[in-house]
Amino acid sequence: MDVFDPKSLQPLASIPVADDADAILYMPSTKLIYVAHGDAHMATLIDPEKRATVGNIPLPGKPGFPAIDFQSGLLFQNVEDTNEVVAIDVDRRSIVGQWPLGPCDGPTGMAIDSEQRRLFTVCKANAKLVVFDLEKHRVITSLRIGGGPDSVAFDRGVHQIYTAGKTGEMMVIQQDGPDNYRVLDEIHTHYGAHTLTVDPGSHKVFVAYASLLAHPRVAVFSPAQ
Repeated sequence: MDVFDPKSLQPLASIPVADDADAILYMPSTKLIYVAHGDAHMATLIDPEKRATVGNIPLPGKPGFPAIDFQSGLLFQNVEDTNEVVAIDVDRRSIVGQWPLGPCDGPTGMAIDSEQRRLFTVCKANAKLVVFDLEKHRVITSLRIGGGPDSVAFDRGVHQIYTAGKTGEMMVIQQDGPDNYRVLDEIHTHYGAHTLTVDPGSHKVFVAYASLLAHPRVAVFSPAQ
């Protein structure tokens, strides 16, 4: 893993980690960086101040993306090849819960609504969004979304969920309540535009485009007024 100066973008250090590093997340509560490794079936914990590995956490399969539940302090991690989600206590370096995500096949991107105790996961193999109850530890509903989904973002200010997939469809889903969801819009973007994030202040959605035939770029979408 490479470390860069955020102002000059010059490289500062290189930290050895396991192969197939596929997701990275900073945990403010522990001041550690969590790196998930797909093929290695594990996660690495890095101290950014020391620029060194300080621990490893074995995982039960190939990890997708993680997310933090700020209410419980636990880190939740998708496991793609077993169609499960696990809860991790980073301080203890251990898994403290493990639950199925059916009907999800191939869970990848994840977002969490800590306030209403809901976890959102997109499923790349069968193009679904599933909603998981963080208290009862079960899937409560699922919705059909665009093909090859890889990322999902939740804007708690407007109670909307955004998903992006490799087939070039961005879905906008309205959260009417903890257990009630509906598709508001389906926006055609570009094949391969499967990474997005949302700015909770402006409520704008940023979608990254990557193509062998065009320069990488970012599209910005504003919510309807």
